[in-house]
Amino acid sequence: MPASLRFPALLLAGAGLALAGYLAGERSGRREFRPGPSRLNAPARVSARRGAPAGDWEGRWRSLAAQRPSLDADAARGAALRELAGSEPARALALALGEHNLRRRASWLHDVLQGWARTDPVGAAAEIGRLPPDEREAAESAVLEGAAADPAAAADLALRLIEADPAGARSHANHLLTAFDETGDYAAASAFAQNLPAELRPEMLGTAYQYWGRSDPEAAYAAAARLGPEGDRQGALDGALSGWSQADAAGLAHYALTLPAGADRTQALSLALGQWVQDSPGAASSWLNNLAARPEFDAGVAAVATQPAVIARHPDVAASWAESITDPALRSSTLASVLQDWAEADPAAAAAYAQRSPGLQPADRSALLARLEAGDSGAAGP
Repeated sequence: MPASLRFPALLLAGAGLALAGYLAGERSGRREFRPGPSRLNAPARVSARRGAPAGDWEGRWRSLAAQRPSLDADAARGAALRELAGSEPARALALALGEHNLRRRASWLHDVLQGWARTDPVGAAAEIGRLPPDEREAAESAVLEGAAADPAAAADLALRLIEADPAGARSHANHLLTAFDETGDYAAASAFAQNLPAELRPEMLGTAYQYWGRSDPEAAYAAAARLGPEGDRQGALDGALSGWSQADAAGLAHYALTLPAGADRTQALSLALGQWVQDSPGAASSWLNNLAARPEFDAGVAAVATQPAVIARHPDVAASWAESITDPALRSSTLASVLQDWAEADPAAAAAYAQRSPGLQPADRSALLARLEAGDSGAAGP
C-alpha cells in the first residue's frame, strides 16, 4: 500500500487558529473560527500549577544551562522542559521560544508541546495557531505525540482538528496514527481510523494497519480479518499485508501458504513475493522453484522474471520464469518485457526467442518483433 500522504505544511496554516476558535465556541455554545487571546501575553491563564516538577527543578535547570552546548546537554534540557510543561506550560514555552539557536528551539518546542499535551492536550493544541506557519505542522505532531498517552483524549482532539480543518484531514489523521505507532497502541489507532469520515476511513485504516503489520504482523492480519463491513475489512487487510511485506516478506510468503485458497491468499502471495524479490531475488527464486506453478504465484513469478539483474546475467532463465506464468495474458506481457530488455544486449538472440516462443500471444509477438526490427534498423543507419 502506498505510504500514507501528508498534506504540506501550508494546509495546516490555519488549523491551529481554527481549533482555538472551535474550542472557544464549544465552551460558549457557539462554534466560531477565530483565534483566542495569546497565551504568551497572559501566562497566568495557562500556568495553573498541577503540581511542581519532581525534585529541585530550578537547581537542575541552572546546572544544565551552565553546561557547554552538546547533543546530550541539549537533550537533557529538552527533557527538563518537557517535565516543566506538565505543570507550568507557559513558562516552559517561553524558555523554548526564547532560544536563539533554531535547531535547539525546534527540538525544545517539540519537547514542551509534547509534555504539555500529556496533561492538557486541548490547551497545547490551541497554541499551535499562534506559532509561525512553518512550525505548525511539527507542533501538531508533538501535541498528538504527547496526547497519545491518553488514547481517547488524543482521538477526540484529532477529530476536532479534522472538523475544524477538513482540508487538512489526512494530515491531522496521519499525525495521530504516527503517534500511536510510536506508542505501539495499534488497537487505539484502529478504533480512531474506524471513527473517521467515510471518505477518509479506508485510507486511514490502511495506514493504521500498515504500521501494525510492520510491528506485529500476525496480530494485525487477524484483527483486520475480523473487521466489517467489507470496505473497512479490505482497507485494513491491504494495510496489514503491505506492512508485513515490508517487515518480513519471506515470512509473509510462508504464512500465505497456510491461508485457504482464495483472494486473500493470492493477495498475500503477490505482495510478499513482489517485495521478497526486491530484497533477496535469489532466495525468492529458490523458494518459488520448489513449488508447483499456481495462478496465485503468477505475480511473484513475473516479479522474478523482470528483475533487471536476472535479465542482465541470465536472460534465458528470466524468459523461462516468464514462460512458467499460468495466466496467458500476464505470461505474454511479462515475456515481451523480458525480451525487450534482453534485446538491449543481444537483439538477435531476443528476436530468435520471440519468433519461436509459444508463450507470446500473436499481438504481443508482432509488436515486439516490430520494435526489435525498428531498433536494428536504427542501429544500422548512417
